[in-house]
Amino acid sequence: MAKIAVYSGNSYCMEVIRGYINNAETKFGMKNQTAYFESVDMLEWDMETSGMFDLVIVHRSWEIAGLLRRKYREINLMMVALGMSRKMYEVQPCYQVYEPMSETDFMRVFMSAVGGIEKSPCFVFSTGWVKYRLNVHEIMYFESDKRKVNIKGLYGDYSFYGNMRDLSERIKKLYTGFVRVHSSYIVNIEYVRGYSSRQITLLDGTRIGINDKWRPEVMDNIAETEMASIRHISTILC
Repeated sequence: MAKIAVYSGNSYCMEVIRGYINNAETKFGMKNQTAYFESVDMLEWDMETSGMFDLVIVHRSWEIAGLLRRKYREINLMMVALGMSRKMYEVQPCYQVYEPMSETDFMRVFMSAVGGIEKSPCFVFSTGWVKYRLNVHEIMYFESDKRKVNIKGLYGDYSFYGNMRDLSERIKKLYTGFVRVHSSYIVNIEYVRGYSSRQITLLDGTRIGINDKWRPEVMDNIAETEMASIRHISTILC
């Protein structure tokens, strides 16, 4: 189930999009959590209090899309708009439907967007009353801090109450690219730039010592896994 937001300043078009989404869910047996907004302030408030949406559909307003992209770099945007715009390079929508749109066109792009969300594993956690879903490929490492676990993310940092033992078992079932290198660290190998028998160096320059207990597993995992994904290098360095 994907968490989706739809923004439109046009109430008629909002209802058209609502109908298309409802028809897609009925046709393909889907059940998404979808919220509709005519105010960007309410959309931002919802994101701040209830956590990030898996997909945000913006109707026509490249200005609003640009605002969301600048404030939430990791946002997954789908634009519904008239043709091309100079602001496309600023907004960088992940998906776009051109107007005038048909239900067939909308459904094709929408299903592609939702299908991509469902195929990508996400780590779900709560901070207070807010639940978050982070794509595992956007998590650099987990760090233990007493009763809390800190997450160093590609687009931001988070924390939640938990312990490394339970987290280690949980994350292994979700994605095999994580390895525990220390009693206080679980690292995503995609972000490892270099390593020795004593420490690893991440793309952002962070150095983490390798504990004797986990050294054999770390060496085996790093040897078998592609390190330092090109997409991560370009994101961190830019």
